[in-house]
Amino acid sequence: MKLPIIITAGVLTTAIAYNAYALTCGAQPSCADLGYTLTSSDDCLGIVLKCPFDKSKLFCTKKSEVFQNMTLDWSKKITISYNQVFNVTKYGCIWGNIIDSGNGVSYYAVNDVKIRASAQGDEMSLIFTCVSPGDRVTATVGSIYDNRLYFIPYKGN
Repeated sequence: MKLPIIITAGVLTTAIAYNAYALTCGAQPSCADLGYTLTSSDDCLGIVLKCPFDKSKLFCTKKSEVFQNMTLDWSKKITISYNQVFNVTKYGCIWGNIIDSGNGVSYYAVNDVKIRASAQGDEMSLIFTCVSPGDRVTATVGSIYDNRLYFIPYKGN
């Protein structure tokens, strides 16, 4: 009676050990497969990670990638209508100008915070503000005159 139990336990132990061996002895990925392709951290921004299998192989966010993604994509500019709310859906910048034709009521706001309020007179104000998804932009002008206001998204969106 004890012999079948011992044989069964031995077979189960062998099967479990074989499965554990199969799980741990697969082909190991290379550093390049995991994204560790750099050999120098000179162009890195922030944290630099070393490959666990070859400490000479590195991964990081490169400065050039950050700047490339933060370039304004003028081909996708959106004109913002005056006296209406523009809801921002991508990272980017507001760019344009507001001219006060004498009413003294021209300004723009982000999330209800007035950024530029014009004094009376015939003056122009250049507008440049970076915004994020979820922001609300309004531009209130007394007279449309020669006003231009655009949203330009970053290329990295």
